[in-house]
Amino acid sequence: MGNRNRSTFHMAALLVLILNAAGCVSLSNFQTADVTRSVEYGSGGVGITATSVTPTDEAVTDDIYEDETYTMVTFLWRYGFNERIDIGGKVYGVTPFVGFALDSKYQFIEGDAFDAAINAGAAITEVEIGDSDNSYVDYFGGLLFTLNMSDTASVTLAPKAIFRDINTDVTDETATLVGGTVTLEFGKEDGMRIYPEIGFYNSDEADFLHYGIGFRWW
Repeated sequence: MGNRNRSTFHMAALLVLILNAAGCVSLSNFQTADVTRSVEYGSGGVGITATSVTPTDEAVTDDIYEDETYTMVTFLWRYGFNERIDIGGKVYGVTPFVGFALDSKYQFIEGDAFDAAINAGAAITEVEIGDSDNSYVDYFGGLLFTLNMSDTASVTLAPKAIFRDINTDVTDETATLVGGTVTLEFGKEDGMRIYPEIGFYNSDEADFLHYGIGFRWW
């Protein structure tokens, strides 16, 4: 990376550390299965996204979720350990919540037209809903399947399961969310890339529709 990209990466990493005490789970993906397409070995990259999450159905259950759309800004970073493994983090939020997540990815299929990887991580959420201070701790795992249409365009299907610990002023319980995202990728091979994305997750308490757009620099 150039000096400007290195400075941006260091600022994003510092922001992750500053906000490490707070956290809303992000249902977004904004990456492909191809590790080297995401970030080069031994280097890092950053990005920014704007997303919205809409709980649907009976979203208000013991003040666990609120039936309204939340729009958030997310700062992303990734670092490549080698040609098959990378790690990443994201800090995201807008009043009344701020969140962060960490994850790692292992690419087990590498090809010219198709790539596949496994992904796992955790996220922490603190959000005020009405008079209730809620916290969510999420552990998630999933797969990424990427179809490479060219060096500058791809589409990624990312099914994922999220295991959630919920703590509110009125209840302590667990939940499982199952769903995934579809992510398009466009842009220069060495430069900014654009990631439109949509996703859907289902749980016993509520369904969630996620949609947004991301910009990444590697």
